[in-house]
Formats: sequence, C-alpha cells, structure tokens
Amino acid sequence: RGTRPLMYAVWRDITERKQTETELKNSEERYRNMFNNIPFPTFVYDFDTLKIVDVNTFGERYYGYSRDELLGMTLKDLKPDEDVPSLLAHLAKPDPSQDRVPWRHIKKDGKIIDVEITGHALQFPGKNYRIFLSNDVTEIKKANAALQFTQFAVDHAAVGILWIGEKGNIIYGNDEVCRFLEYVREELSSMEISQIDVN
Repeated sequence: RGTRPLMYAVWRDITERKQTETELKNSEERYRNMFNNIPFPTFVYDFDTLKIVDVNTFGERYYGYSRDELLGMTLKDLKPDEDVPSLLAHLAKPDPSQDRVPWRHIKKDGKIIDVEITGHALQFPGKNYRIFLSNDVTEIKKANAALQFTQFAVDHAAVGILWIGEKGNIIYGNDEVCRFLEYVREELSSMEISQIDVN
C-alpha cells in the first residue's frame, strides 16, 4: 500500500480574545471622543521627558500647530525661553499637578498668551504621564489691569466720589470723600446717604 498524506488541523476558540479586542477598540474610541470634545486645549505629556504625547483637537486649533507638530514638541517649546526655568522649578515640586498655575504660552504665530493651567497625574502602567487643560486668560488679565487702574484713579481723584446703591446705601467712597467727611471707608460702607445728606 502507498502512504497517504496526513493533515493535522487544530482549532482554537478565539471568541473571548476577539471580544476583548472589540471592547478595547470601543474603549479607545470612547476615550478619543471624550478627549477631543473637552472644550479647552488639553495635552498629555510624559513627566520624565516633558514630551507631548497627546493633544485634543481644541489644542491643535487654538495653538495653531498640527497634531504631528505638537507631538514632536515638549512643554518647554510652548513657553517663552525666559519662562522655562520657572517651569522646571515648578515641576520639581512634590506634586505640581495640584496647583492651578498662571503661565505664558506661545502660539504657532508667535503670539504670547496668558493661560491658567489645571492638571493632574494619569494612571498608565509603566508611564509617568500628566494631563493638563489650558485656559486662555489674556483678556481677563487685561480687564483686571484696566479695573485696577480705574480703581487707583478713583481712589486718588482730587474730588470726593461716592458710589450709592438704589436704596441709598453707600457702597463705596474714595480717599478724598473719606478725608472730607472724616470717616474711614468701612464706616461709610455701612451707612446710608441720608445719614450724610438729609436732602
């Protein structure tokens, strides 16, 4: 008799593995959708190297860089050169993620913006990653500076100025009106205008 070729076949049930892969893919898609829909520029970086490892679409749009450009950058590249030493000093703290910090960042067009950073550590096996949200507060800082200037001008005006509420309560008096009426500001703020001028 001639020998007949034999074929061995082995079956393995990979249903569970396929299900795990599907769940992982769905989980990644959910993460990407949530990450991209955070309404602030959001970055993930490697705390050891400061390399940016992920950025959402708001970050790309707002800073003007492409995703690939940002993923080739570090945190230091987002800052003016003179601000890098203070960044490194901040990151040397025991837990820098707990602080809400005002910083300056540079957009791709060279514009420097004031930003408030909120961040925290991310749990990745074997990775020391951090995530942070960047909120542009440039206009708020300008408005606050203008308000402080106005406050200074009112306080140091050569004429007395009173701010009076709808019901006649004194809200604020500047330095000159306090001097003229011989009240301290706290006293004036607890009074009504009728106590000063019956008419």
